[in-house]
Amino acid sequence: MTDKFAVYWCLSAFIRPESVNHQVEYVSGNIHTNSLESLWALLKRGVMSQYHRVSKRYLPSYLDEFCCRYNNREFANAFEITLA
Repeated sequence: MTDKFAVYWCLSAFIRPESVNHQVEYVSGNIHTNSLESLWALLKRGVMSQYHRVSKRYLPSYLDEFCCRYNNREFANAFEITLA
């Protein structure tokens, strides 16, 4: 799901992007960018406060960690899930 930024449409050969026009509305049915914006905010805050800087070599690992945190944010036992 994307906003109407034109560069995303080059991905249409690989996926079918759903989009919302932020000049008109922020949510169109089930199409919105709120979840992605929330993930980026958590990632930026986490990197700036916890790691301070990120090397290119380990960037995929940082992204994996924060995606796992985000995907398991509603589970009370997220720590046990991470250990498993």
